[in-house]
Amino acid sequence: MAYISILFFLFFSDVAHDFHLTFTHVDVEGKEIHLTFKFFTNDLAEIIEQKYAKKINFDAEDNATESLFYAKKYILDHFKLTVKSSNETLNWQFQKRKIKDDAVWFYFDITCKQKIREIRLKNELLLDKFPDQQNLLILNFNNTQKATNFNYKLRAMNYVLN
Repeated sequence: MAYISILFFLFFSDVAHDFHLTFTHVDVEGKEIHLTFKFFTNDLAEIIEQKYAKKINFDAEDNATESLFYAKKYILDHFKLTVKSSNETLNWQFQKRKIKDDAVWFYFDITCKQKIREIRLKNELLLDKFPDQQNLLILNFNNTQKATNFNYKLRAMNYVLN
């Protein structure tokens, strides 16, 4: 019981976290892809400061435009999505950002010209900052769900969406 109490405290308290995790949710529906990225705000702020020499505070509304610009830039530079058998350039449409407690979510949509049958995902989010980084990805397509944990050893994966 003590072990469960300690886990509960670590996951639901406001103390600094000792693990580094992102969550990415990818929904593929015909010709459309919906992506959601979740970061701990302090982890994302640290990598933005390291990469772009910009100190970001996601809670401050006065720098919302600047923090959004650098967060989107970081995501697009470190998460790659390729539709196999298509030479089409994918146009990522930013939908919204949501901040709650110590996490920030980013929502994007992509519309392709033809039905998506196979994709390649490369997830290197925060791998250049934290040696213990884990990037959990959930992919939904055709009433199927697949989970992949990207990390230093596994950075890319192909998915056939039949």
